Amino acid sequence: MKEKKPINSKKNKRENPFAKMIRDKERIKKAIAKGIPLSSLKDIEFVHPV
Repeated sequence: MKEKKPINSKKNKRENPFAKMIRDKERIKKAIAKGIPLSSLKDIEFVHPV
């Protein structure tokens, strides 16, 4: 017999990628203005070209 999942199970909320991109861009601008190294910014994934 299959187990039933609870009705109120938590679903992973997906964040709008464009909203996240805009918010990350602002955080990067502020970090550069304050002289904070970008490597210290958490949860921003930087993509490196191949």
